Amino acid sequence: MAKVLLDVVKSAKPFTISDDSAYGQFLTGAATSALGDKIVGTDKIATGQTDFSATVTKVLDAKADAVFFGGYYPEGELLIKQLRAGGWNGQFVVPDGVKDNEFLKVGGKAAEGTLVTCPCVPGDKIAAFADAYKAKFGSEPGTYGPEAYDAANVFLAGIESGISERSAMNDFVNSYDADGITKHVKFQSNGESSEIPIWLYKVEGGKYVAVKQLA
Repeated sequence: MAKVLLDVVKSAKPFTISDDSAYGQFLTGAATSALGDKIVGTDKIATGQTDFSATVTKVLDAKADAVFFGGYYPEGELLIKQLRAGGWNGQFVVPDGVKDNEFLKVGGKAAEGTLVTCPCVPGDKIAAFADAYKAKFGSEPGTYGPEAYDAANVFLAGIESGISERSAMNDFVNSYDADGITKHVKFQSNGESSEIPIWLYKVEGGKYVAVKQLA
């Protein structure tokens, strides 16, 4: 997040806002720490909150040119609308917890230009999967659709090999080592994926458009 704010947005006066979830606090805390003395302010909101006037005032008073919001779309969609209504014209940056179609619907014009980071490969970057998905379901793959497909295929491969018991399936997953459609699927000893592609998206024309792979 800090790299997006500093290297992509070229922010000189970043401001961070966290919700009260463990997810939001972790992301915002890490970003705030990495931004160091460049940061011009921080604030915290509550899950379920709908009035962000106090936060808007803090952002405006700090003359922030970019805001990172660590949280989820129900608050993110209202926050950006109120920031824009308050006259703030800076860059809004959010994580995958905001990458939901409801953010686009509720945020409307205010959501345009929002930058979103997500460890999810764009469906349209995997043409064969995207085409097959759209042909079957009549819509584009959602966030983590391709990753879910890879995950399902790991279990299906285990079942096909004759596994029918939980511990044996755990062993199969832990030792899995094969190409998927999003990445080479293999797991570290702590259970994390060995590869985690992180993509940058931008809201353009009411859609999430992939900009580039960040890492």
